[in-house]
Amino acid sequence: LPTLLYMAVSGFLDFFSASMGSVLANFVTHPFETLKVRQQLSHQPNFSLSIAAKEIIQKEGFKALYKGFDASLLRGVISG
Repeated sequence: LPTLLYMAVSGFLDFFSASMGSVLANFVTHPFETLKVRQQLSHQPNFSLSIAAKEIIQKEGFKALYKGFDASLLRGVISG
């Protein structure tokens, strides 16, 4: 029985660790993904990431860089 309990706890810790790693990675990279998509959709020549960031923050606020984060976070937690 102790071995079975150890395996269950170990499996949970593996899942939890992978999920937390994914959450942290998504938190760091999500704004860059948002900027990349906005840059690709702009159809303007010389539309750099810095210009996209400046426009988003000025027009929509800093939180706009994390639009869609909840879906990304859920996907990351599930897939680990």
